[in-house]
Amino acid sequence: MVGLDCIFERLDGRCKTTMDQRRSQHTCFSILILLLLLTFTTIIAAETAITKEGDWIVSSAETVRDKRIRLNGNLILEPNAVLTMEDCKLEILGTRSREHLVEWKGGTLITLNSTLGGFVNDNDAAIHTVFHLYDGLWEATDTILQYTYGVSFHWKEGHGILKGTRLKAGPRPDAIICSGQADITLIDSDFPIALGVYTNKGGKTRLDLPTKTPITKVYNAETLTPSVEWRLDMKNTTVGHWFVFLRNIGMNNPPCEVTLGQSKRLIVSLLGHNLTGDLNLCNDLSQPIKLGNVTINKAKTPPDISMFAIYFSGDKTDMNIYGKTHICELMHRGGKLNLSGTSGQNDLSIGCTTLELSGTAEMNLQNIHLGRPITWTSDGAVGEANITDNSKLTGHNVSIRDVRFHTRDKGQVSIKGIDKKGKVEVRKEGGDVELEYNTSPD
Repeated sequence: MVGLDCIFERLDGRCKTTMDQRRSQHTCFSILILLLLLTFTTIIAAETAITKEGDWIVSSAETVRDKRIRLNGNLILEPNAVLTMEDCKLEILGTRSREHLVEWKGGTLITLNSTLGGFVNDNDAAIHTVFHLYDGLWEATDTILQYTYGVSFHWKEGHGILKGTRLKAGPRPDAIICSGQADITLIDSDFPIALGVYTNKGGKTRLDLPTKTPITKVYNAETLTPSVEWRLDMKNTTVGHWFVFLRNIGMNNPPCEVTLGQSKRLIVSLLGHNLTGDLNLCNDLSQPIKLGNVTINKAKTPPDISMFAIYFSGDKTDMNIYGKTHICELMHRGGKLNLSGTSGQNDLSIGCTTLELSGTAEMNLQNIHLGRPITWTSDGAVGEANITDNSKLTGHNVSIRDVRFHTRDKGQVSIKGIDKKGKVEVRKEGGDVELEYNTSPD
């Protein structure tokens, strides 16, 4: 250790430079370099990804530590499964968002100091996964979720339990989507929350949803509406973004009135079946929004609604949608939707965080913008328009910025009068895509 002491003395300017000391210094420097190389090699080895092809099905007790796993398949937790992941990173791969997921079938997932979610592919497109906590337990401690379309629970049956302690949001995390019979406890966490307000039994509720400040509060049927069966217990938990999911909207259900109070950057999601009529989306609620049995009012201090999301189903759906706003996510199965903005302004936009048409859905766009609005700074992500089954997407006078059109089965896309504002990509796995530009695309 004489040489090592000499090194430190020399750093302090106090070492004599005799020949023996130089030899000792040279030896110690060599040892230090060797140690650094070994440490660096260990770090590289720890960061080396393990790629798993196909579904990872867990049916018993498994423990994984200090691994980076790239899974090109689903993670499935069978009834007797107990999967523990400590100091790990799990990336769910795929060619499109929602292709693969994490699915609970009665099992348990324990994550400690780990990061889970989707990934960014070689084309800089974010591929999102989804966590289906339909029936089972997730104990997430010091865990980060990234590139997801949310932690969702079964809308009817199954008992999903989430216990999060210091659960954090990574890039593009979406939200914990409270629905069904979920039982959620969050302690000292920081994550977006989607409150599932069930409307099928009617009722009234007022929601004041603070952001960026720790909250200790319980949400359940007593604080929301009579048909809510889930429970959210938050202790010292911060919500950066709130979503309000108005579920089970119908034409013949009892009246349901939702009053929205002060909240920043609120996202309002509308979920309904076989809805008909006109829907005028208004960010400041200067006019109440009416859809089926639901009326959305503003409190004296109105909310700051940043955008909407739409999830419709049913072959009898026949809706006309207007407004000067942004629809971040739109999923539609069966029936018809017509969306119209202002001519020459395209002031009704669909972000294509995901745009999903399936079944026999038909959607027509007039004076609409697809993709991230032009006034927003680009984040480099490419939106997705997935047209599957026998669905059809048509349009005229549509501006497009950074969107990939993906058809499968017999899905059809036909859009004319396109004003190209950024990337437009096409991927066909069945079906066809016809895009007619106002000027020749680059």
